[in-house]
Amino acid sequence: MHRRRVLRASLATLTGTALAGCSGIGDRDGDGARTVNPALETTPTDTPTATATPTPYGADASDALDQPRDLILGNRRLTAIRVRVRVTDGEQTVFDRAVRVPGAIQRRLSGVFGAARTYAVRVAAADGRDASFAWSATDDAGHLGVDLDAGISHFDAFDTERALSFVAESSGELVTEEGWSLRLLVDNPGSARRVTVAMADGDDPPSASIDVPSRSRLLLPLRVPQSPVRLVATVDGSDVEPVRWQPLVDGVLVLHLGERPRFLCDLLVRDLRVRNDRTTATTVGVVVEADGVDRFEDSVTLRGGSDTVARAVVPPATRYTFRLEYDGRTERIDWALCPPVGPVVVTRTDAGVSVTVRPLGPST
Repeated sequence: MHRRRVLRASLATLTGTALAGCSGIGDRDGDGARTVNPALETTPTDTPTATATPTPYGADASDALDQPRDLILGNRRLTAIRVRVRVTDGEQTVFDRAVRVPGAIQRRLSGVFGAARTYAVRVAAADGRDASFAWSATDDAGHLGVDLDAGISHFDAFDTERALSFVAESSGELVTEEGWSLRLLVDNPGSARRVTVAMADGDDPPSASIDVPSRSRLLLPLRVPQSPVRLVATVDGSDVEPVRWQPLVDGVLVLHLGERPRFLCDLLVRDLRVRNDRTTATTVGVVVEADGVDRFEDSVTLRGGSDTVARAVVPPATRYTFRLEYDGRTERIDWALCPPVGPVVVTRTDAGVSVTVRPLGPST
């Protein structure tokens, strides 16, 4: 028997801590450890000496930046990871810290780079992922963004104020900080690109052209209706498949400029959990199709009441199809909406199978 179902109900997004762009801060600076006021460790005085805020390295040098640059660590998986970050200027170590980054969260380490220089950066994760690279801090550069995804990648992260400087043309104030603004994250892992974004409806829809630098990520404010809108885009003159965006439900929208430019719900790689809620053993075959491409396939046999997890196998996408086989049946479930932040769960019950997302936090 072949059945087809389409997910139509709106899926809430995780607010506040869900990682999509580079401007949010999901946790406080550092490794989260508690600090103790030094005045409480000895005999208190009437006027305890305040602890000075550390000056960013190079902030007082002749080549000091107009504004110190931050280091932003983004965990694109759902499980927490601990990483060690070491920054050197020639033979001198200027930053060396171990940081815990929760799943689907980014940690912002403020004022790491204070001078316009090329630094050597090494990021080593506890699970074996490791990357070393050179990064140049300049007055024209963004902050240093580092993604913990399939490996470790880096880019210039431009917050809204600096991102607006790359807008070459804009009509109808589509890209603006005036009035109600929602966010578009333009993610460019490769060479510089010219991007045009426009609303699809109306006789003279507002549009904007953006000159996106190489290896960069821009967080841009869009003035669009709060109701669902249809956006179109071109990258270097080639059309991108349009997207129907529900701003208040989906949150930040991503335009990814990889080998296949496309709109994405987010940049997270989700886990896949297969559960057997029956009392007897069962075998379930699962194929995950993301934006028209098969990205995962497996068949698992589970005893009653058990489950199994495949880590980081559901890639970022806007449209998902799950093809499920069990008891000689095939069922297809389509998602055309952005899922919440959490693992995808395939559940086998006596009634059949379902595919849901278990949100990571209670704020959903």
